[in-house]
Amino acid sequence: ESLHQMQLPAISLPPPPSLIDFIITLGGDGTLLHLNSLFQNAVPPVLSFNLGSLGFLTPFDYPNHATYIEMLMNGSPHLTLRQRLKCKIVTNAKNELNKSKNEEADDDDDGYSCINELVIDRGEGAGLCTLECYCDDMLITVLQADGVIIATATGSTAYSLSAGGTMVHPIVGGMCFTPICPHSLSCRPLFFPDSVTLRIKVAEDARWPSWVSCDGRTREKLDLGMEVKIVVSKYPMPCGNKTNHLGDWFKSLCDCLHWNDRQKQQSLEGDRPDRK
Repeated sequence: ESLHQMQLPAISLPPPPSLIDFIITLGGDGTLLHLNSLFQNAVPPVLSFNLGSLGFLTPFDYPNHATYIEMLMNGSPHLTLRQRLKCKIVTNAKNELNKSKNEEADDDDDGYSCINELVIDRGEGAGLCTLECYCDDMLITVLQADGVIIATATGSTAYSLSAGGTMVHPIVGGMCFTPICPHSLSCRPLFFPDSVTLRIKVAEDARWPSWVSCDGRTREKLDLGMEVKIVVSKYPMPCGNKTNHLGDWFKSLCDCLHWNDRQKQQSLEGDRPDRK
């Protein structure tokens, strides 16, 4: 039976991760993002087969699926633990700041997990966002821009890259801070360690509200004074590698993004028609 003719049952919620040995996805990168939305905390190992148009995060080809599945069951493929972000919208920032560190640690399972990025932008507003940016409760800047992207290392090659952010290998822990069209030429992208807590607050005196989205799937309005709290989740997504950590990543950079793809410059040595 053709793969595209298979009738799969619709499910609303997956079983607990403890009852699943591993997960197989058939599709493109968006399929992996959908899987992330189903498992907000612990995630079983994932084997991703590319049936999409890009396939940056799906290194396995479907025609050889039996071989790769057998390899996974025998424990041979390398796994990349892809960090995820845990994001929480805070409507009353003052009450949130009054919590103790222990209470905040117990709160880690709350919020939404995203594997690529969280985006705060101006949405329907015609003007700039005015965003107060905090790192571990220290105000680091007031950003005036079309928005800001907080991305994982996995998401560094997605929207963040298009906005001028750097590419980060997925096993590097941390968060990319990439402004979107900032109203200052000196406002450059940053990379924060995975131990910090970031808070992005819509300034009380901002002219417009902002909007927040996670992995392009959810979207919610942020009124003046509201903020988003972002930490690195303690639940990464373990993804199978076709070769190893470096091999899969650089192959995706070259095949999907055509990284540094250009014709090699000719040598000056030897006789050539254009030299006398």
